[in-house]
Amino acid sequence: MSKDKGFIKVYRDIREHWLWESKPFSKGQAFIDLLLRAGYKENKFMYNSQLCKAEKGEFTTSILKLAENWGWSRWKVKEFLMLLQFEKMILIKTDNKKTTVKVLNYADYQDIESQKFTTNQHQNSIKPTSSQHQTDTNKKDKERIKKVKESKEENSAFADCENEKPWYEPGHKDF
Repeated sequence: MSKDKGFIKVYRDIREHWLWESKPFSKGQAFIDLLLRAGYKENKFMYNSQLCKAEKGEFTTSILKLAENWGWSRWKVKEFLMLLQFEKMILIKTDNKKTTVKVLNYADYQDIESQKFTTNQHQNSIKPTSSQHQTDTNKKDKERIKKVKESKEENSAFADCENEKPWYEPGHKDF
């Protein structure tokens, strides 16, 4: 039986552990941090004296705050969030004071109730050979690299940010 299937519980207070304080974060660690920040239920909160509402799987922060927490530059944070949005892993809404990140398919990462298969059904339904899996993975990696390169060529991210709407706003010409 493969041990790399399924999921594990990770408590949010891991972010306060000394291991989590090591900087800079890896991309994987940064994504897990986004999952840990996302709310497990809908809630209302105050942000800079403004009442805000967050859906399940969302949280509000700033690029600067993420950069400080991850030990990255603001530019690197923006590029990473853009990549995750391009991969349809997150959705970003922003204004001049805050950034709201929505983890897409949040239930797939967190909700036990939303799992469609029991562990045995899941393991039996996914049995590709290792060579098939490796071939599929290599093809997907090549396609992703090609798309990212094309995307960078088409719209140099964040160029002329002051004159145009940011890339992550609905209605932007590249959105």
